[in-house]
Amino acid sequence: MFTTTVKTFFVISVLFSIAILLKRFIPPLRKMIIPNSILAGFIGFIIGPNFLNLIKVDVNFLGKLIYHLMAIGFISLSLRKIENFN
Repeated sequence: MFTTTVKTFFVISVLFSIAILLKRFIPPLRKMIIPNSILAGFIGFIIGPNFLNLIKVDVNFLGKLIYHLMAIGFISLSLRKIENFN
């Protein structure tokens, strides 16, 4: 379990690094307003197990990770202080 987690986070880090480098050295990508996370996800989709199968990523682990991180995000949204403009 621990090695799967480390490998998955390493793959995510490499995909983010590739996306950042692509946006830095390719001017049309810099002009388009595409977040690095979306570009990294698109690259991961292409070379991942869904399309070309060049990298091995545990899709079930990613699903569990997204499930829990989205829950934490929605909980944090509900705990924020709301300003009254009266």
